[in-house]
Amino acid sequence: MQPTLTSDLIRQVRNQIRELNKNGITDQEIIDTLNRGQQRGMEVMTRNWPYNYIVRTEIVTDEQGMFTIPEEAKGNRIVSVEVGRTDIDGTFYKLKLLNFKDVTRYRNLQYPTGTSQPVAYYIQGRKAEVFPKGITKLFIYYIRNPESLK
Repeated sequence: MQPTLTSDLIRQVRNQIRELNKNGITDQEIIDTLNRGQQRGMEVMTRNWPYNYIVRTEIVTDEQGMFTIPEEAKGNRIVSVEVGRTDIDGTFYKLKLLNFKDVTRYRNLQYPTGTSQPVAYYIQGRKAEVFPKGITKLFIYYIRNPESLK
């Protein structure tokens, strides 16, 4: 099967709307419309079937327990954050997502000495913070934005 090219899509749209005049509707207008349709279709699909579009990425936090959400994450949303248990058997566990009311309590919480495994995270904008703070390797799951047509 041959791949569908952008020029093929433009030709198909022009045939569908019976508009052959390139001055009436430009190729860029057609591409922009197709990209909007793709974004809307992706929103509907991920609302009902997110598992086909989830990406897993490994991230290391800085000393303050902060990390930046990847640019390609749809809506800067994270589906889940996991960390590996280095102290037991290397299995992974999910971190608790905090709401803004609980963040101060976790920031001021006195963790036992030697506690380095995070238990929770908080998202604000494109940044996320894990508690307790420290350098940690995390696995984040998010829905990736579809690539735009060009």
